[in-house]
Amino acid sequence: MRGLNKQIYSQLRQSRSYAIVLFLIVLLTSLMFFFVQFSIDKNEVKLKGYNLAQKQEQFRFQLSDTPEAELKLEELKQQFVIEERRIKKVTEQGRNLFLMQTPQELNLPYLVEGQLPQRTGEIAVLPQFLELNHKRVGDKLYIGREGYTITGSMYLPDVQAFVPWGEMQQEYASATFVLMQPEDYQAVTAYKRNYYSARAKSGVEAAVSLQKLKDDPEFINFEQSEDTAANSELRHSLESNTSLALSFLVVLSMVTWFIFHMFYKRFLLLHQQEIGVYKALGYTRRQISSVMLRFAVILSAAGALGGLLAGFLASNVLMNMLRSSYSFPYYERGVSAASLALGLLLPVAGTILITLATIVPFMKREPASLLNPVQSNRDNRGVLAALNKLVSLLPEKLRLPFRVVLRRWNALLLSAAAVLLMTTLFIMSYALYQSSNTLIDSQTAGVNYSYDISYSSLQPDALEASAAGRMYYLRQPVELFTESSSTSKPLQMLGLDTDGDLFILLDDKKHPIELENMEGVVVPQAMHVLYGIDAGDQLQFKVSDSTFTASVEAISENGEPDTVYTARPRLVEWLNLPANVHSGLWSKLNTADVQAQVVTSADRQAALQSSAVSNRSSAVMNQVIGLVIGCLLIYLVILLNFQDSLRDMQVLKLLGYRPKEIGRFLLDVYKPLFVVFYLLSLLPAIYITKQILRLISLQTGDYIPFSTSPWMLVLPLVVILLEYTVVVISFQRRVRKASDQESLNVI
Repeated sequence: MRGLNKQIYSQLRQSRSYAIVLFLIVLLTSLMFFFVQFSIDKNEVKLKGYNLAQKQEQFRFQLSDTPEAELKLEELKQQFVIEERRIKKVTEQGRNLFLMQTPQELNLPYLVEGQLPQRTGEIAVLPQFLELNHKRVGDKLYIGREGYTITGSMYLPDVQAFVPWGEMQQEYASATFVLMQPEDYQAVTAYKRNYYSARAKSGVEAAVSLQKLKDDPEFINFEQSEDTAANSELRHSLESNTSLALSFLVVLSMVTWFIFHMFYKRFLLLHQQEIGVYKALGYTRRQISSVMLRFAVILSAAGALGGLLAGFLASNVLMNMLRSSYSFPYYERGVSAASLALGLLLPVAGTILITLATIVPFMKREPASLLNPVQSNRDNRGVLAALNKLVSLLPEKLRLPFRVVLRRWNALLLSAAAVLLMTTLFIMSYALYQSSNTLIDSQTAGVNYSYDISYSSLQPDALEASAAGRMYYLRQPVELFTESSSTSKPLQMLGLDTDGDLFILLDDKKHPIELENMEGVVVPQAMHVLYGIDAGDQLQFKVSDSTFTASVEAISENGEPDTVYTARPRLVEWLNLPANVHSGLWSKLNTADVQAQVVTSADRQAALQSSAVSNRSSAVMNQVIGLVIGCLLIYLVILLNFQDSLRDMQVLKLLGYRPKEIGRFLLDVYKPLFVVFYLLSLLPAIYITKQILRLISLQTGDYIPFSTSPWMLVLPLVVILLEYTVVVISFQRRVRKASDQESLNVI
């Protein structure tokens, strides 16, 4: 048995280059899974514990201005812990300061350094604000003319993503929450926003009560924690990364298994006579198979463990991205036992199964059949003859390359997989990289105002608003019901003045969409892509406990992705509101009073730009993966062709051909085929990319539009051919060496 082991291992080591590629593919598979997963598992557990310990709210809401609302609030306190949150926004020297009193019952601050304010004149701020502004605990921060001592830094569990309620996303360098004493808070005059935070008391079935609250018109702007960006973006990011890690693992594992299948199928065909001899000498199928199976286990296990270690080291990149994006104190790298088992066992177990599936049927053949391999070649003569007739129709220059490659179906399938995978990853990387620019363009097109001024309650219109350089709007949170889904989707509905020009909706030809005589609604391109909504569809909307139906009259190329647009008079009619009321206005001048919230177009642009970082990082990641996988697979294709052509190379050498000519005849034959495969894979790659982006958008709630460009449709082919050329050049020395090994046995 020891002699058998030594002999088969010696034959396996002859395919050293192939084995190295197998090891690297398994390592890459495990690496990409653990690279992402190390930043997820422990953080998901710690995030749940953090939210529970700091008593993160389960939902928030505002009250309507009716006596009944106050009575219902008191009733609600029997089931829920409720705390009013008051926030004032002060803009000082380009900084947005969100002032609030220290929470006592819900959303308890997590102290990072120092202490929370104990006396008047003391404040606590976010730690990122301190770091990025080169301040320390003990320094002064001026709000108006008053200087306040920073006594500590803290995180807020309901502001894990810096998106204050009703505000654009903020930058930590230019904005912070400020905790202060009630006396200091009352002394500051600024725009104020009030709402209530709530969490179910122990033993209360929250789900039933929450549905009743959503339908109650006395509780307005109702929002559950999972729908609030500030509360849920970190959790959604971790969930999205989990799907990404699993996708990497499954796709790359399938590629790995296919390559192992090719390796052993080729090995068995090359050494079937030797295997026939082993069986004739009395070795059993199990003994022979176990040697090859152990080799596969060792190779795949070593690659998986190497990927585990490399993934742990590389995961620090994702951890730093999370730290820079979200306020959370307990970041820690680590994987759960389930993830560890999945990341290690799936590649290894799959390799074992695919190896057995390849070896076992082969080992059932009789020794005489293995010692006489001629019959298997005869079986393929009909197929080869048909292919030769097909190839004869091609131009003469392409006949030889296609005759060579069509003899090797495994290499052919591997080439197609390599091209499709690389093309998809490159197109996806471009779409991810450009998605932020596309969103910025769509949300700034048609915008001609400088200030977006909104109010917490409805305001009566002033006369001749358009003549004063203003344009009114009415914003209303709604729930959308579609025929394709049984669940509702929270959206915003925006009623626009029909005679204003400070914001104009545009169609796909960049022509203005007229709202004046419109009876229905306009939906943005995002809803058309994600939910399949088309012009002419009937949509059902729900506001509190009332519903109304509207037809889709147009699809707009600009606007916010989660907002439905209509004429303001139409929305007033649907909501049964008094005529001539608005919730905000657009203006070229800042005409707001202290009770209004103001968002400048520059603030909006900055918020959109700040959300671009993660998509661009994902784009770079996809490009790197595409390059590495493409290079490995192309190398493997050329290696297969090289090893299968060794005998032909020696024959051509004896016939007087030079190594360069031999390489051109037998090795450099895949270039035309790669071009054909690329042209065939382009449309499937675009379709796959669109579907992946759509699924990610639906899962995360952040719309990622698809976009491409003519040069991007050419770039993947250029990269593929460049990698192919580099690999072919690297094999030229091997061709020279192989063709020099002349022997009378080759004739």
